Amino acid sequence: MKTTLLNARTLVIGVAAAAVLGALAVPAAGARGATTDRAFTSGTISMDVESAVSNLAAKSYAATYGGMAVINKQRQIAVYFTDPSPAVERAFNRIAPRGTLVFRRTSQSMRQLNAIQASLQARWHSLVKSGMEVDEFGPNPLIGREEVGVVNLKARQAAKLRRLYGARAIHVFNVTPRQADSRQLDASRVADTPPFNGGDAIVNSAHTIGCSTGFGIVIGGVLRLLTAGHCYPVGTAIDNGRWLYGTTITGSNASMGTVTERAFSSDLDSEVISGPGSDLIWTGPIGNPQRATVSGVGSWAIGDQVCTSGANGGEICGLTVENVNYCMFISLKYLCHITEVHGSRETIAGDSGGPVFRFSGSALEAVGTISGSDSTDDGNSYFTGIYAILGYWGASLHTG
Repeated sequence: MKTTLLNARTLVIGVAAAAVLGALAVPAAGARGATTDRAFTSGTISMDVESAVSNLAAKSYAATYGGMAVINKQRQIAVYFTDPSPAVERAFNRIAPRGTLVFRRTSQSMRQLNAIQASLQARWHSLVKSGMEVDEFGPNPLIGREEVGVVNLKARQAAKLRRLYGARAIHVFNVTPRQADSRQLDASRVADTPPFNGGDAIVNSAHTIGCSTGFGIVIGGVLRLLTAGHCYPVGTAIDNGRWLYGTTITGSNASMGTVTERAFSSDLDSEVISGPGSDLIWTGPIGNPQRATVSGVGSWAIGDQVCTSGANGGEICGLTVENVNYCMFISLKYLCHITEVHGSRETIAGDSGGPVFRFSGSALEAVGTISGSDSTDDGNSYFTGIYAILGYWGASLHTG
């Protein structure tokens, strides 16, 4: 399975020393750790409840909180603690409808897993240089461990990682070379006017690479546009149009400004375009686009469903979150703050940078921008989380 960073040049780059965003040597996290509980609530849980759980955990229970996962067809949240005492359960049950929360014990808190994550990020390059091809890693609240995938894993390498972080704190698994060669970056809504909407088709001035615009943001009081960091270098002039290969495009070819900032060298798949971004994104299929207002920033957890809006793939919904906040190699590039989703369709070439969102009732909430997908049509796609993007740029979301 190739995981593609989805620019329309389709960077299907062989990843000799990396890449296993999609087909892991073990089942996806949602399948690995999930158990089934009888549902007590009717309908799906709201994003407000998820946010309330996260906020309470961060404020008062950071030392014992182990994460959460949405279960039972979006009807309940499993909340993990190293010590799920009755007092803790009562505190959380007060902020959620009766029967919404299920409490489970885990061996590691998110604080402990995040410390391992930070250490692995610091060691990543040295481990690779030493011959240990660490392909991906990220926290899995369903099993209470940091998962670490290594290409052609050897027993001595697994033993080294377990010595460094503790056998109970990490789950080390093998990634085959074929799986490691499966991830690629993806890199259009073709006649927009300023301020520009998320999901527009964009090309560089040479008309050789096509991507999608992300959400409108505000930096220092000025409207800007997001897209994926793997799309264009700083200084590239950006036009509105869909790339048709060669130097041919279809669309208005209207100028949308230039790339002013890029975080790709900082392991974040994000960049900023100087053209003004609106508080709208395109939704619906390519042949019948509609505009929707962005209401705010949303939350997401394992088991949630999200939608994407790419310039070539249109709106794709029903994508279920399987891994959150992972670091991994994609097309020979080390990237972090990656969420893996799975559905019956994948994002496609030209969708890179496009909005990823959820609905909270009728409100459309931003959760990220499109980064890539697998090249073997197994339904796996990947996005970069909106919190990391906004935090990096010191930006706020343009909302209506």
